[in-house]
Amino acid sequence: MVTQELTLLNSKLHSNGRVNLYRKDYFDRMKWVSPVALITASLTLTSLFYFDLIGKMTLVISSIVCLLLFLSYQLILKRARIAALKGDTIILKGLDDHSTVTSIKSVKQARSFQILGIQVTRLSYIVDKKQRSSLVFGSPAGLQTATATLIQHAKKWEKHAQPQMG
Repeated sequence: MVTQELTLLNSKLHSNGRVNLYRKDYFDRMKWVSPVALITASLTLTSLFYFDLIGKMTLVISSIVCLLLFLSYQLILKRARIAALKGDTIILKGLDDHSTVTSIKSVKQARSFQILGIQVTRLSYIVDKKQRSSLVFGSPAGLQTATATLIQHAKKWEKHAQPQMG
């Protein structure tokens, strides 16, 4: 299965086709998780306090924990990107719709892992002579190969596709 997916990737890269490394609706869902969770937690804590089911100290501690979780999630979202490959370039787009386009050669490290069943790929790359790092959430639609494997394969393909000087 992986070999077939890598062959398909080779074909798309060779024809300069775009390979999306994400599901279409995944990023939109990520945007709404944090505000909905914060509103739900706030309403729940307010209701519990109003009906005297929790005390002031528990309310304060719970509110601080919720706020810290919210801030942590916001920091993660700042680094969150969706990725696509096209030819020898990688396109990274953030929640703010700001896109970064760079050569696949600039990717220094791609490592995939899972958190709560969600595939996360940490990319380290260089743009404008500065080391950058991004988190790519989710896996490519219809593919079972990890995003990091696809990116590493694209780097190898790009290296072999370059005409040899000499």
